[in-house]
Amino acid sequence: MDTKIEKLPPETTRKKTLSKKHIRRNEKAEKLYKNGKLVPVCRETFLNILRLKKGRVQGVMRRYFGTQQSATERRGGNRKKHLYASKREAVQNFIKKFKPLEIHYSREKHTNRLYLHPDLNIHKMWVMYNDQVQPDFGVTLGFFRLVFNTSFNIGFGSPRQDVCSTCLQFSETLKIEKASAKKVNIMTQARIHKLRAAAFFDNLKEERDDLLVLSFDCQKNLPLPKIPDQATYYARQLYIYNFTVVIGSSSQKLTKENVHAYTWTENESLKGSNEICSCLFNCLNNIDLTGKTVIRMVADGCGGQNKNMMVLGMTMKWLANAPENIKTVEIIYPVTGHSFLPPDRVFAFTEKQIRKLEIIVHPDEYRVIFSNHATVHNLASDIPVLNWKQSCKDILKLLAKLALPNQQMQTGYSYKK
Repeated sequence: MDTKIEKLPPETTRKKTLSKKHIRRNEKAEKLYKNGKLVPVCRETFLNILRLKKGRVQGVMRRYFGTQQSATERRGGNRKKHLYASKREAVQNFIKKFKPLEIHYSREKHTNRLYLHPDLNIHKMWVMYNDQVQPDFGVTLGFFRLVFNTSFNIGFGSPRQDVCSTCLQFSETLKIEKASAKKVNIMTQARIHKLRAAAFFDNLKEERDDLLVLSFDCQKNLPLPKIPDQATYYARQLYIYNFTVVIGSSSQKLTKENVHAYTWTENESLKGSNEICSCLFNCLNNIDLTGKTVIRMVADGCGGQNKNMMVLGMTMKWLANAPENIKTVEIIYPVTGHSFLPPDRVFAFTEKQIRKLEIIVHPDEYRVIFSNHATVHNLASDIPVLNWKQSCKDILKLLAKLALPNQQMQTGYSYKK
């Protein structure tokens, strides 16, 4: 006997319809606006979902229908803010008196962040503020901290690691010197020293239509291979060199177009003045000098690389064959200990990426990182290393026969056609 199982149709039940009178009496419906129309809503459900009391909803509706505006929020808030406006303004003016430090290595990243001297902190600044103002304007530490954190984007710099030895000597001598006359003399010498250092950075920042600034420096030696093996630390490694030239003043933005990185490995060539001169000579011959009459070359004053007779001879040889519009070439060296240059910022960007890589086994991996911030040139393979020591003998006198003042020999040179 064949049997079939068939799906029965569901039972249909008649839906009860309630009259409007029944809804108002039993379910206590309210009417709300939706798209400009009144829509009945169950009052009990509405109040239970929002966890509200009936009187509160009716009060809001009554005020809305009376004024046609939603009620403003009047709960909480700082109701006494206006009472301390004068103190807040006094604290802000006091904080603005502090001169922020110039961050050389991360200037492009932290555009709005300012840093104060690492010896300062909020507690010290609060004590200084209360000592200077009248008692009526004195504030608590919490109030001072609140204004400092909410009204400014200021931090405190890290302790310096590459401090000028002369500046450090002056500051430490002042701490132990008791004679007032000697203190004045030390302070005067320190002031002159800092003014000379500031003059160097003024030359680096200067921008004129007829001036082209070139700053250059060598990055620290980068090891090959870079691997986490402990034996590598004690083994003799191969180094890759990076010589970077930045075209433009220190206030200009660093781009691939105005930053040139010359790289080579230790087995390809040495890291001496011949290599530095070859890189500079190539850079000078391949940049646009239209409308320029003065070339200003700025370096850190390293004797084995840029502060020597070979660099001077290369500059004079290039100037002799330079375009007619170039009249003067200046070479400026900083006061010892104050040599922050635009290439140092480029090195900071590259080293930040290098630290994130655990293994680097090929020079091209370094060059890929360099290419993110500069135009990369391969020395020895693409650019020949010339014998500038021999070439300079024909155009340069011995150092003892150069008629240059002693002060000029220390800080810079200037050559004209």
